[in-house]
Amino acid sequence: MAVVNLPNSPSNGATQDVGGITYTYSSSKGYWTAAAASSGGGGGGGASVTSSDTAPSSPSAGDLWYKSDTNALYVYYTDADSSQWVGVSGPAGAAGADGSATSYTNLAGFPSSGNSLGDFAVAEDTKALYMWDGTEWDRIVAGSAGESPIVYTEPPTSHNLNNDGSTSTVQMQAVDPEGTAITYGIAYANSTNARPDQLAADTVIDQATGTYTFDPSASNSNEGSFRARLSATDGITSATRFVNFNLLFSISTSYLIVAGGGSGGVGNTGGGGGAGGLLYASSHSFETNVAHTITVGAGGAAKSGNGAGNSGQNSSIGTITAIGGGGGGGNGVVPLVGGSGGGGPDGVAGAAGTAGQGNAGGLGDYTAPTNGTGYGGSGGGAGAAGGSGSDQTSEGGVGLEYNITGTATYYAGGGGGGGYNNTGRPGGNGGGGDGGNRYGGAVSGTANTGGGGGGDGLVSGAGGSGIVIIRAPRAATSTTGSPAVTTVGSDTVYTFTSNGSITF
Repeated sequence: MAVVNLPNSPSNGATQDVGGITYTYSSSKGYWTAAAASSGGGGGGGASVTSSDTAPSSPSAGDLWYKSDTNALYVYYTDADSSQWVGVSGPAGAAGADGSATSYTNLAGFPSSGNSLGDFAVAEDTKALYMWDGTEWDRIVAGSAGESPIVYTEPPTSHNLNNDGSTSTVQMQAVDPEGTAITYGIAYANSTNARPDQLAADTVIDQATGTYTFDPSASNSNEGSFRARLSATDGITSATRFVNFNLLFSISTSYLIVAGGGSGGVGNTGGGGGAGGLLYASSHSFETNVAHTITVGAGGAAKSGNGAGNSGQNSSIGTITAIGGGGGGGNGVVPLVGGSGGGGPDGVAGAAGTAGQGNAGGLGDYTAPTNGTGYGGSGGGAGAAGGSGSDQTSEGGVGLEYNITGTATYYAGGGGGGGYNNTGRPGGNGGGGDGGNRYGGAVSGTANTGGGGGGDGLVSGAGGSGIVIIRAPRAATSTTGSPAVTTVGSDTVYTFTSNGSITF
């Protein structure tokens, strides 16, 4: 097939006869067009394009024929000896000829060598067209950039790395709507995209599952946080998710621990039960990735007959322990020492409390002769000692108020002392139960306040159960014991009313 050479830099309307075809240059279009046959050809008339399974009849030189059943293009060519249809060919295609695209099962099967710049290939599984750019196969998108991958397994927004040096994983899985294979990547949010100090090695990505494996530092000096961008790309568009990673060796929280309250004593003037011991810290450092055991103490059981009441049980977070409240004294039996001490009966002194956790119970009083008046001493509370029985306006020791849950609440009030003929004394603010008299009527301490039970002449009031509350700047990674979980601002509050554990 002859090569057509046309003049460079022609003027508008310039013509050139080549092979019996007259070409005219259009400056507005910027190219030559075949206008009409000139002398010496085997045809004549304007060039035409025909699409059919069979060759057109009476063709002219320069006519084009697209053979629709084979997708081949021909030009009608006339030389000095003959006229014939000649197949139009281009440079070799991707592992093929005539500029055509060669198909492969999938992108992984495309040849990585022996390709020429501009070669085309089709991936049969996705019907996507690619071109060899001299180094790699680039996907060709017509029009817009195509649809972005869809993430169907979302990664967490925050992830705590193991501070013992063991690896942990995060998964993000995506699919391309057009069927193209997904490639996963990661970038770190710093000025140089450098690996953060919190990681001991580069992140490993399983491209088959979208699983990212992180190898954290085990050094306390590298404690801190970093932000990373996880990406899923089809080679043209991508979907991204940001995750905050934390490497923490401790967490600062506030806590409130209240032990179970003691029950009241039983006798003519039974003493009130002492409140459970109370411990509070506004800032305490807990080790992370460790399960911290939570124990919530029960209140002392009610007492019948005569004698001292029962002490409450201890509450704790790990080794941090609040002592159970002491039982109130009864019928000459001395009260019991505890977080707060029980109140005394019949002229007997109240028991001592535990320093830093509660206060002593009050002195009992009894005047037998003519009117049989008298009151047992009230149990001590976290905020004050129990009132004396000789003071007929006294009551159980007041508790302490905290708003660790977001609501100001009193805890650990002492139980009221029992009366002889008269009504017993009120319990202290913070769950303390009221005292009864020698005919009964004592009230138990309020559950989950650590309040002491009231003293009585028949059956005393039981102590109120304890409580453990932890308020942290971020959520725990796990808990047991089904604590109530609430939020106060950006803090998470865990309220335990039964035994369990918490891990940060």
